[in-house]
Amino acid sequence: MIKRIFKLFLFCTWTIIISVFFFLIYLGFYSYQNLLLIKKRTADANLILTGNKITNCINEACPINGCTTQKNWEDAYYKMFGTKTSCAVAIYKTKPEYLKNKVPYPRHKKCYKRFNQNFFQQEGINYKDLKSKYLSSTKLPKVIKSEIFRIPPKLNFVWFTSEKEFKTKKNHFFKINAYIFHNTKITPHWEHTLWTNNIDWITPLVKKKLEAKNIQLRSIDELDIKNLKDEALKSLSKTYAKQHSWGLASDIARDLVEYYEGGVYVDGDYKILKPTELENYMKSYKSFFGINDFNNDQDFFEIINAFMASEQRGKVLRKKLDLDYRNTIDIVNAPDYIKYPCNITQETLFKTGPIALTVAFDLKKDNSDTLIPYCSLFAMPNSYFTCFNKQKFGKHAFHGSWASCLPRELIY
Repeated sequence: MIKRIFKLFLFCTWTIIISVFFFLIYLGFYSYQNLLLIKKRTADANLILTGNKITNCINEACPINGCTTQKNWEDAYYKMFGTKTSCAVAIYKTKPEYLKNKVPYPRHKKCYKRFNQNFFQQEGINYKDLKSKYLSSTKLPKVIKSEIFRIPPKLNFVWFTSEKEFKTKKNHFFKINAYIFHNTKITPHWEHTLWTNNIDWITPLVKKKLEAKNIQLRSIDELDIKNLKDEALKSLSKTYAKQHSWGLASDIARDLVEYYEGGVYVDGDYKILKPTELENYMKSYKSFFGINDFNNDQDFFEIINAFMASEQRGKVLRKKLDLDYRNTIDIVNAPDYIKYPCNITQETLFKTGPIALTVAFDLKKDNSDTLIPYCSLFAMPNSYFTCFNKQKFGKHAFHGSWASCLPRELIY
């Protein structure tokens, strides 16, 4: 008996020693990686300070008329902070009289990821309450019998491209917009529009096929925007497209289109399955969206913007545009999770993507706005059995063509 206890004691002791050993190795490796990152940011910042890159950083960060006041420089600094840290460091060193001891030094250690949940608290939202409100029921919302469309029967697509893609013929329109013709075919009585940043950059082949399918081709410059903030967002979305930040560009564009035109927006990789059922909800509610539930892997859910249905000038989309503006142009007044994304993908999800839509919906929804439960509009591939008996109005392929970390030709 004593021998067994002694053996067990030795086993536990060695297990703890080995675990501590590997933990220390991991800690050392993590510290080393962090040190290398800090050195790289410093080197990059010093390179920027000694070359013409500082001018590029300031031109990108400052308003059109340049930075002249302390608030201008703080805004410029926060615009780069967390996303282009080297520029933030350079700006910080360029204007210490405005920034030193007034803003955090840019070599920060904060880092917010998609599944943190903490960022909801920063928006004044309790995640547990949020989850209980929207995930407590798996039943579809009630349909109100009506012949009048509260959400107009329009189907909107957004495709932003660049002059470089057009000239080099690297236009991956038909790969990324895999379901555009399917979606227009099964909604023959709807109005179909493809919105873009520059009609001249759409290839003749694409134009010809759109015309053959009765899909209007329009520029977002045609939107009747009188709000100065929304006008600034429109310009910013076109700037993001020039930088090939497709996610940020298309997120802002789809929000503007949905707010000013109304109707249903779908991504190019979203396939509509039951338009009649969608029309029932378009006659019953002023807006509806779909839930994406990660409860199998993470205690987390979000409202996805790959499918959105809204009336013209809907209050949820109005709030979403206000958040888009705060999170991109007025970032100095944004919460920490907007300023400290862990990477470019997280930046898009937070600033203009599903997280922003989730926040906007919770803050502005009422009984005329609703959510479609998980499985019916969105379902992850590994949820096949979870969603087996659920009614499906559409499905999302989650191709991720917006991700800035991949060139478009590698998406497929």
